[in-house]
Amino acid sequence: MLVYVESHYYKERTRKGVYQLISDYVRGVSVELEVVPGLFSYKHIDEGTRLLIEYAEIPEKGVV
Repeated sequence: MLVYVESHYYKERTRKGVYQLISDYVRGVSVELEVVPGLFSYKHIDEGTRLLIEYAEIPEKGVV
């Protein structure tokens, strides 16, 4: 499946040092996300993202 993303929503990395790694536990599993300022939450996993992760159907041996 091809997914096209509008350019105003996502752009390729153009600057170094802006990205930050945030981590937390969701569903008892350590989750790490690479984030940038202005996109969702920059300091912690926001509630919308947490809900998406909590309700995602991930196979027991799946890798995401």
